[in-house]
Amino acid sequence: MQKEPLITEEKVIACLSKLKAKKAAGPDGIKPELYQALMKNETSIEVLVRCYNKELEIKEEPESWKKSRTKMIEKKRKPRAKDLRPIALLNIAYKVFMMLIKDEIEARLKMNEEDHECQAGFIGGSRIEDNILTLQYCVEESYRNRKPLMVIAVDYSKDFDSVK
Repeated sequence: MQKEPLITEEKVIACLSKLKAKKAAGPDGIKPELYQALMKNETSIEVLVRCYNKELEIKEEPESWKKSRTKMIEKKRKPRAKDLRPIALLNIAYKVFMMLIKDEIEARLKMNEEDHECQAGFIGGSRIEDNILTLQYCVEESYRNRKPLMVIAVDYSKDFDSVK
């Protein structure tokens, strides 16, 4: 019995249509405009769908997806080293694949009714500002009612250096 592919042509086209033009290319040098042009060719879409579903099947990403190109973006007009912000540029194929995965996680959360109103990660349209306002409200209520409040923050930023 043939298993239904997780990634479909419709999903790939939806992700490709979200790509913004005139953005820098990743290490492979391929710009988003090329992928948007591929979106108009049925054979190209079929190949992309097959490739992405194969990636899900073998569960090992290509070596090229593990590389990025770093550019320094100026924060000021005449920046010094401390006024530059690094931006990691990834291959567009990898970005589209991750968009597909994110969209699937989001869809499954909604389908299983596990998308909570306080959930900010993997949910489109959510903003960090909402969580900050909620925290501010809790602090103010705790102070006003003279009740203790315990706040815990977990920083996962370094976890992604060690997780495959």
